[in-house]
Amino acid sequence: NAKQTTTLASGSFLVGNGSNVATGVVMSGDATLANTGSVTLKNTGTAGTYTSVTTDAQGRVTAGTNPVVVGSISGTAPVTIGGTATAPIVSMAAATTAVNGYLLSSDWNIFNNKQAALSTGPTINGIVYPANTAQTLTVPLAPVSLTDAVNKQYVDSFGQWTTTSGNAYRSSGNVGIGNTIPSEKLDVTGNIRASGQLSSGSSSISTGAVDWNNGNASTTTYNCASNLTFANLRDGGTYTLVATDTSTTQCSFSTTTTGTDAGTVSYRFKPANSARTASSHTIYTLMRVGTVVYVSWTSGF
Repeated sequence: NAKQTTTLASGSFLVGNGSNVATGVVMSGDATLANTGSVTLKNTGTAGTYTSVTTDAQGRVTAGTNPVVVGSISGTAPVTIGGTATAPIVSMAAATTAVNGYLLSSDWNIFNNKQAALSTGPTINGIVYPANTAQTLTVPLAPVSLTDAVNKQYVDSFGQWTTTSGNAYRSSGNVGIGNTIPSEKLDVTGNIRASGQLSSGSSSISTGAVDWNNGNASTTTYNCASNLTFANLRDGGTYTLVATDTSTTQCSFSTTTTGTDAGTVSYRFKPANSARTASSHTIYTLMRVGTVVYVSWTSGF
């Protein structure tokens, strides 16, 4: 047989298969070569069963791990725990009007927009009030009926009427009934019914002037022979004058040149204007139509 020579390196051993001899390599520190020719791997780890292992390039296991068993997991509302002890599922639902939970992005935008609005002050009926300032808002009550106290409070709150001792009045402006643009203090479109009389603001006139805005009926103790001057003798108006002085001289009338319906008018008497009955009162009824004032009168009362 041919002679085969092999040089062994440090840490190597001979392997024979019946026909030749090869050289094998023993990993230093990982195995022990016995005299019997067997190889024993050296213990370098801990024996066990693992769900996850790490291997080297030769496929040898170099490490192994198992998952940590947490055990019992619990959650406090609104957090909920599901799944299993080894595979727990932690979750939280969206908040509702009755259940706590996380805030939806749409809800967050609503709250954020409200906060942004408050930074410049709240808006009420189109009016922006200063931010961070206490505001007092007085809201008048809507009228319920034309006679109850709620309606009175509503009207008075706007200063349209003033009430004193059961009387209601306005200090300015006109009142219209049956029309929306009154041209006089009281402008009525339609018939007027009254159970009392229309009287003047004074019981006697002694200055020689009669302002018919005070009423449709007036009395005077003034000697009208010296002429009575009428103011506001309105076109279409009917007026009554009672002369209570007891002289016999006839009364004379004229109108002012200024004021409502001023201007030159003529007076036509029936019966003809003449002396009055002595020691008696005389009643004059005047009706103005255009520039003519028709006067009927009776003396002897």
